[in-house]
Amino acid sequence: MHFPKNVAMKKEGHWSIMKALVLVFLAVWLSAIFTPLSAQERLQFPKDGNGLLDYCGNFVDLEDSKLSAAADEIKVGWCIGYVQASTAFIAHLKANLIVAAMAGVKLSGPEKSRPIVTNMADACTPERASTLQLARVLVKWLRDHPERLHEQADFLALDALKSAFPCGADAPTKELGTE
Repeated sequence: MHFPKNVAMKKEGHWSIMKALVLVFLAVWLSAIFTPLSAQERLQFPKDGNGLLDYCGNFVDLEDSKLSAAADEIKVGWCIGYVQASTAFIAHLKANLIVAAMAGVKLSGPEKSRPIVTNMADACTPERASTLQLARVLVKWLRDHPERLHEQADFLALDALKSAFPCGADAPTKELGTE
């Protein structure tokens, strides 16, 4: 098939524009794929006690003025969110267990997992405890138990809060800030 000269030039111009667009699209696509991967490699959030101590230690040290104002804001922010989420999790789990018990519902699932679930709700954090106070409790507990720093962060945080704020007979009788 033979194209007139001006049509052939338009067709060649069209292909060079298409090639350029394909290359631009490919470059954008590749950068979109690999940028989050490198960001994820830089932001490895704590999975064990060592990471938890590093992140929450930053928060406590910053508040105690052991670090400059240029402390790692990501670590500090992560710790604040983690502590708040942990206490909210305990409160919601406790409320759900109470409602389930009142309704006569029993926990289902493997027999060995039931004590773990009820054990998670054994922390009674004071309502007026600040996030900083709870982070201090967590950091102190982690520093006092270096033999456990290899364990999963979530269970260590729960153990720290249960140790400082037990429920039931072991619970302190005074609310925070009261005489």
